[in-house]
Amino acid sequence: MKDIVKITNYFGLVIRKSSLEEKKIALDTIKTKVFESDPLDENKELISYGPHFGGEEIKVYEERLKKIGLEYVDDYFDFSNDYPDWLDLFVGLKKSNK
Repeated sequence: MKDIVKITNYFGLVIRKSSLEEKKIALDTIKTKVFESDPLDENKELISYGPHFGGEEIKVYEERLKKIGLEYVDDYFDFSNDYPDWLDLFVGLKKSNK
């Protein structure tokens, strides 16, 4: 399985799946009650949503995530920028230094 997930060039959110497991939040809850849409991309560690239509819509999703018990930065982050469509962007979890 791949180590990275695609993120949107505009307004998006990335959630750590381990946070969902730790807080006993079903992945289905995220997919149906928070976003009500399919993710942009996902792997065994991360799930990426977007693009959304501006900063105000991002705040709506962040409030939904907060209501189910997720914390900004520790459990998810938003990616809000404006990059050209000819650029693909990806993120992955930092590998531990063991």
